[in-house]
Amino acid sequence: MPDQADTGSYTEFLGYYEVAVPHLSRTSSIQLPDSSQEVNKYEVKRNLTIDNFKVINAGASVEEVKKLVGQEHEYIGSGYVGNVYILESGEKVVVYFSNGVVEQIRLLEKDSYKIIVK
Repeated sequence: MPDQADTGSYTEFLGYYEVAVPHLSRTSSIQLPDSSQEVNKYEVKRNLTIDNFKVINAGASVEEVKKLVGQEHEYIGSGYVGNVYILESGEKVVVYFSNGVVEQIRLLEKDSYKIIVK
């Protein structure tokens, strides 16, 4: 049981989190749609710049984002999972969705991040 785990210097167990697995997460099993469902496929774009993300507004849908910047390159996070895009420069941008719309976009820096859209 997690509440009985060796937590090192942490002495107080605070509780559990319930986390919903994001749609098509690499950490979950992927179910293929039946033939009656339309599947949107987006290209993986490799020539992205920060300017591609500055035009995305908070509240934009997942589909709107993927039409602009393509399929994500990887995922990041635990509990709050973000779609990661690797820019032409090698920097990473993370798009966080809540209930299917953009909540925040961050540019990852060495030891922190810069919020681009919130």
